[in-house]
Amino acid sequence: MPALILSPYNDSMRLGQGYNSFLQTPCLEDSVTIQQAPGSQGTRPENQSQTVSYSTRCVDRISEVVRLMGVSAGSSIKSGSIDNSGAFTIDEVKFAESDLNVVVSVKVINQIQRHRGSATFMPNAKIGELTEAEFHEIYGDCFISGFLEGGELHGIVSIRVLDSSRRNAVIAELKSHLNTTSSAPGWSLGDTSKISSYMSETETNITVNWSGGGFIKPEQDEWDFDTLIRVASSFSHRVAQCPHKTWAILTRYDALDSFIEWARIPKIKIRKYDNIQRHVADLLDTHLEYKSNLARLNNALSNPEKYIAATGENAIPVTIKSLVFERSRLKLEMDCIVKEIEDLDAAPEQVKMMELKPRVTAPEIWRARLPVLKKHEMETLSSIDNEVDYLRGLPSILGDNGEPENHPLVDHYQDLKERGTSSVTGTPAVKPAEKSVEQPIETGLSQHAPPPSFESASVTLCDPAILSHLNQNEVDFVTSAKNAELYKAFYFGRPVGNLYGGSFFNDAPDLLNAVGADEWPTRLEMDATSENVVHRIKLVYPKFTSSHAAEHSPFSAGGVANVRETLPANAKIVEIRFTERLTYVAVELSNGRKYACGTRPSNAAALITFSVPEGFKGLKGFWGREGHSLERIGPIWG
Repeated sequence: MPALILSPYNDSMRLGQGYNSFLQTPCLEDSVTIQQAPGSQGTRPENQSQTVSYSTRCVDRISEVVRLMGVSAGSSIKSGSIDNSGAFTIDEVKFAESDLNVVVSVKVINQIQRHRGSATFMPNAKIGELTEAEFHEIYGDCFISGFLEGGELHGIVSIRVLDSSRRNAVIAELKSHLNTTSSAPGWSLGDTSKISSYMSETETNITVNWSGGGFIKPEQDEWDFDTLIRVASSFSHRVAQCPHKTWAILTRYDALDSFIEWARIPKIKIRKYDNIQRHVADLLDTHLEYKSNLARLNNALSNPEKYIAATGENAIPVTIKSLVFERSRLKLEMDCIVKEIEDLDAAPEQVKMMELKPRVTAPEIWRARLPVLKKHEMETLSSIDNEVDYLRGLPSILGDNGEPENHPLVDHYQDLKERGTSSVTGTPAVKPAEKSVEQPIETGLSQHAPPPSFESASVTLCDPAILSHLNQNEVDFVTSAKNAELYKAFYFGRPVGNLYGGSFFNDAPDLLNAVGADEWPTRLEMDATSENVVHRIKLVYPKFTSSHAAEHSPFSAGGVANVRETLPANAKIVEIRFTERLTYVAVELSNGRKYACGTRPSNAAALITFSVPEGFKGLKGFWGREGHSLERIGPIWG
């Protein structure tokens, strides 16, 4: 028997109602009519047995909590909070800042109310003909076909050890005692005296949610760990006396013969979300890490005198303009995660492409750039320990076996500790030998310059509106007064793709030296991988070739060669379109001819169009970033 598809119950749910199982949102009521078979929903016998499970589990990721509670990770990202039926919200900041998080769960099933009668899909005649996207928006991918009755209790205990020198020992002991599961009545944790002893060395924050069971503790009692365990142990008995609907049972529309028959003419296919849950869970963890980074940046904005710049590459200067600028960049990254959820809702088959070409910069990279608190040298070394411990616990650093793998950021902090160098102050314990430092040139990217005050700068190399879409170094380039004079014959369009992946490239210096003002590309080549990711774009001039591709570019080893075109004389490229993930690129010439590479998105809104600006004639070259893939690219007009 296939596993039931379930969603947490709320009072707005109705039998036969359409439902979006990915975002856990209700859709059109009476999408399906259900005629109950005789005896399909009787009363529960007085002595009917319960199905009960108890567990305490130490969790490292917020996605584990969401999975245990049955809450949609995608919905949590879109709404910006993790809640259960609108009645219970997880304190994500407390979760992220804690040394250990423990989830105590009790799940009780008294009765399955599943209606086994005739179910018939009922298209609403007033709505008329629908596209697949419109159908999904109105009807969802499934309908509510029944309910589970019983009760559930979830308690989240966020623990911080008061004595940092005892942190590892206390956490290890608590983990050894708190990872338990059971289905036995009268459940307990065993040696509670040891647990209480270690818990006395901690500060705890407890959040509890339950449905069913009525009043499960006296109002005057505070929620502490002992109370939570005591209440959990007796919860199934209380649910037997006071059950509640806890889950809605969902059934896909394509399980109904009536829907299959109806869907043949409009050719509607029901979306399948089975294979995207792991990726969405990773996105939720990433989203939480970004929230943590944003909180730290906001704290630096509120108390700049308490912070100084980190010592890592591309560190953020502690100035108001720098911090405000980078805060907007952080928020744009978080918006990208929300957009990815919306894209997955619309087309879950995109997940493989999304995993292949991540849209969002790794939050660990941002964390290494953030300002750090000023501390004394001994506190600094402790801070480095905390950074290492934090990094080793991040989902992106844990291997498949759950153990930390080698990672450059971990190595960086370990190296700082071994050299006696403060990650906070950047002051070495022993003065290092003089090093030869290659100075950034005007045509490249400055790695440490603060954001320019572009409120007063006269930005001529690009549209000032794109500045919020650029990374720090791209802003430095287009707002440089020297560059504004040197490259005044060019106009730089917004790059799309990964903000920080790979290495910077810029055709402008070569175009200035090797290409005349009236020279235009004579040949265009574009390639995509077998996964339809654009990985090479090439423009050929008589004395210069602009070619940008991924490292170890697969086009020479069986990649898909999409475009090989000699361009007509006097024809110029006047329009170029990209998707944000560089899965598709299309160009249009001044004579109306068009060429494309990759997979055109079904949603036209996913295309970003760049047209030749007023006063310019056509595409000259590109600027962006390239590395293991063609990470980022934007047009240079001339």
